[in-house]
Amino acid sequence: MLGSAGFQANQQGGGPRWGSTQGFQGQMDPEDLFRKIFEEFSGGQQRGFEGFQDFSPMEVYLDLTFNEAAKGANKTMKIDMMDTCPRCDGKGSEPGTKITKCGHCGGSGMEQVVTGPFVMRSTCRKCGGTGRLITFPCVQCQSKGQVKLKKSVTVPVPAGVADKQTVRMQVGAREVFITFRVATSKTFRRQGADVHSDVEISISQAALGGTIKIPGIHSNIELVIKPGTASHERFHFPSKGIKKVNSYGFGDHYVHVRINSPKLLTERQKELLLEFAQEESNVNGTVDGVHTIEKKVKQENVKPETIENIEKPGFFEKMKKVVFG
Repeated sequence: MLGSAGFQANQQGGGPRWGSTQGFQGQMDPEDLFRKIFEEFSGGQQRGFEGFQDFSPMEVYLDLTFNEAAKGANKTMKIDMMDTCPRCDGKGSEPGTKITKCGHCGGSGMEQVVTGPFVMRSTCRKCGGTGRLITFPCVQCQSKGQVKLKKSVTVPVPAGVADKQTVRMQVGAREVFITFRVATSKTFRRQGADVHSDVEISISQAALGGTIKIPGIHSNIELVIKPGTASHERFHFPSKGIKKVNSYGFGDHYVHVRINSPKLLTERQKELLLEFAQEESNVNGTVDGVHTIEKKVKQENVKPETIENIEKPGFFEKMKKVVFG
C-alpha cells in the first residue's frame, strides 16, 4: 500500500529511522531516554559556565558609633567582591590578543541537537555559550572576566539609622546590601527617635535651683534647675533627639535628674547641715547627730532651762549646745 511504501522509502532514505537503535524505541525506558537527551543537550561536559560572571547581590556589615548613626556620616569600608578583571577589562583574553568567533555555533552560543524525534537547542559545546573562542586566556582571571578585589567604598550613612537596619547600594555592577551595627552609648539611651540621658546635680542645686550644661545629640543643652527639684525628676526638650528616618522632624530628648549626695563633708558643711536638720519639720525618722530633744526645744520654743526637766543631756548634747547655742 501507499502508506507502507512511503514508510519503507523513508527508511531507505536519510530520514529518521524510528526503529533504529539510535532513535526512539518503543521498549526504551523513559528515564534512559531523557538521560540521553540531556547528555546531548549539555554536550556530555560541564561547560556553559566558563564565561559566567557573578553579579548577584551581596551582604556586608558596617560598624557605627552611636553619634554616627544619630547624626549621619560618610563611612569608608573595604569590601571583598567579584568585579571586572582589571588586566583584561572583563574580556577574558590576554591584552593584545584577539578573540575569534566560534565556528561551531557561528557566534550564537547555541547549537541544534537532534535526538530521535526531538530537535533541541542547547549551549554550544565548543565555546560554552559565549559565542567566542579565547586562544590566550587572561592569566589573572583565567578567561572568566572577573576576579575578587578589595574595593574601597564610601557609604553615605543617613542620619537616624538604627541597629540592624539595612540599606541597598550599587557598587559597580554589584548590588550590595549594607547592614548597620550600631554601638551603644555611655551617655544616651535610645527609644526610636527619642533619647534619654542622666545628669547629676548637687544638693544645693536641687534645693535652691541653678543651671547646668548637658551633652545633647546635636549640641550642648542648658538645663534650668527649678528650686526644690526632686531626684529622678524628668525634663523634656522637644525636637532635640534623633532625626526621624521615615518621616519629618526629630525626636525628643528626656533628661533624668539624680541628686548627688556628698560622701565627704568639711566641718563647716557638717555644722551647716546639722543646723539645717534642726530646723527641718518634715523628716521621717531621725537624723544622725541631731538630738530629738534639742529639735523639740527649737520647734516648740521651750525654754533652754527646762531641757533638764525633760531629759538630762549627755556630753555630746552639751557640746552641740555650745556650738549651736
